[in-house]
Amino acid sequence: MTTLLLLALMGPQAMAPAPDAESAPIAAATATAAVPTDDRLEAQAIWLIELQRLPSASLEPFLNDPRASVRARATLALARLKDAAALPRLVALCGDADLTVREHAAFGLGLVVGGAEEAARRLPLETHPKVRARLVAALGAQGGAAQVPDLLSALEGGVAESREAAIALGRLGMKKLPEVSAPTTLTALVAQLRRVEPKPRQAAAFALARIGAAELPDAAYADLSNRQVEDYDPVVRAFLTRALAAAANTPERKQALLRAGADDADVGVRVVTARSIRTLGAPESVELIQKLLQDKDLGVRLEALRAAGAVVGLDHTKLLGPFLESADPLVVAAAIGGLDEAKVELNLRPFLRPEAPLLVQQAAIEALDDTAQLSRLALKSPEAALRGTAAGRLMELTPTLEERLSLLGAADEQVVAAGASLLTKLPDAQALSPLIQALQASLNADVWSEGLAAIRATIPLVKDLKPHQAALTALVQQGAVQPEAKTRAEAVGLASALKLPTPVSPAHNPMVVPSIEEVERIVSARIFTDAGELRVALRPDVAPFTVWNFAKLAEEGFYDGIRFHRVVPDFVIQAGDPRGDGSGGPGWAIPDELSPLEYGEGALGMALSGPDTGGSQWFITLSPQPHLETGYTVFGALTWGQVTAQRVTRATTIQKIVIERIPAKG
Repeated sequence: MTTLLLLALMGPQAMAPAPDAESAPIAAATATAAVPTDDRLEAQAIWLIELQRLPSASLEPFLNDPRASVRARATLALARLKDAAALPRLVALCGDADLTVREHAAFGLGLVVGGAEEAARRLPLETHPKVRARLVAALGAQGGAAQVPDLLSALEGGVAESREAAIALGRLGMKKLPEVSAPTTLTALVAQLRRVEPKPRQAAAFALARIGAAELPDAAYADLSNRQVEDYDPVVRAFLTRALAAAANTPERKQALLRAGADDADVGVRVVTARSIRTLGAPESVELIQKLLQDKDLGVRLEALRAAGAVVGLDHTKLLGPFLESADPLVVAAAIGGLDEAKVELNLRPFLRPEAPLLVQQAAIEALDDTAQLSRLALKSPEAALRGTAAGRLMELTPTLEERLSLLGAADEQVVAAGASLLTKLPDAQALSPLIQALQASLNADVWSEGLAAIRATIPLVKDLKPHQAALTALVQQGAVQPEAKTRAEAVGLASALKLPTPVSPAHNPMVVPSIEEVERIVSARIFTDAGELRVALRPDVAPFTVWNFAKLAEEGFYDGIRFHRVVPDFVIQAGDPRGDGSGGPGWAIPDELSPLEYGEGALGMALSGPDTGGSQWFITLSPQPHLETGYTVFGALTWGQVTAQRVTRATTIQKIVIERIPAKG
């Protein structure tokens, strides 16, 4: 291992050539196969370059290797570095003789600025459907209005190409481009619903959901409404429900869509319908809203409770008030949220008492507007989840300077980080010294990244920086050598603001890296919860460091006793935060390992707050979520326990995670 580390550091010259029976399949994707025995030295060196985010030139010897397996691994690493200067190299690799190399290179075009134009130029030259699909995906990931004609043409391609074209149009639709919402684009997507293959149909419905069907002619709207009721695929029906909700511009259309969704046999469709109450609901639809509030599925009921508060003209106290008496904390919490959105005057004191369930206390804190009370809770609450929730609520309000500064003195470092974030949004010259002191006293990555950003926002307000110059220079130097990329970037930004020389990060950021051989043996995990068992197949071939990090934490007992702190019906279940407020982690961050793996139902992904910020939090998708693809590391998929996954709530606790390995040879 020491030799490999030295090779990576010396640069390119040195590196010469009875659970339930329901299951969800692992999503198909481009993946580098297990490393051939004679390639292990090169594979380890490439991996180190990728993980340490070394200059892309370090990969050049491997990109020129005569072995296709080495070139493929190096090309994927090059893509993950997201280096704009490497764009010409990725373009050249798109012409490699090896299929996997070309796939990885095309994938890389979707991660680099300028990649869309290069993908468009390469598309007519490529004949293999897998590579064409990746080029089409790059058009949506990095493109804009200019790519719409190419994407419309790609809709008529093969299954993979058509799927990626529709998803790309959906991504562009999220940017509100008029060319994407034009009737010609919508009509082309509607036509895809007549295909036989499921994936292009689901992707087209996803695109319509993201774009919205507001510009559809009446006849096309009627056709889509019929499909929303009659289509055999519940995924398509759910996406179409969302698409039609944006175009339901008459009381008759709203009523018809609510009725169709509320009567649907599929839970996912009913969840989307309940969520759509915000835009579809009206006083005259109160009976349909009540039907969703009484649905047999808890997730549907919770979504309806939260959404009903947004409907103007309802008697919210009469409709939602009785749910405050429920014995289920989840229901009470959702009712508090709904009533708060409706601006109903609510006595929150009973829900803030220490004996109230934690989830209810969190919901009550989220409904508070009193910044003084929220500051006290953030500083003094005995529960980390409540402190974090209070700090998060403060970030949505405008606390006084005294309240903002008080958070910097908290014993809870996540609260300190929240205070620094508030001072970035609402800077004040008086905050400079407390911010410097907070960073000097902390080793927490979030405190450092948020604190450096806050100092940068504060500097223009300070008349005389001379008394602080030495301390600020030291903070820049310390920030530049932190292992987390976000902190290093903030240090560079602060150096620029102070007109200091750009700090140089060390070529090697210390990182414990196992051998590829060791990681390849980690193949699956059994997640035991009080709602049942979940089994996942892991993908060390695609995301080796993420898999190893997950396995390491699991075997240390990190996840034991942690609850699923985030559950969004028909979207994700998320766990891995020991605090329970969404801000906790293991104390370190790991690099992203992005890939073309699909986020279908049951995908296992790494939760992030920005690039390279993963740690311990992970999620499992409850339905296809194409918009997450190439943005979040996929490192496995659910193979057993889909029914259990649907049963998980924010009260569900992980008992233990057992990692399964292939026995070592010999």
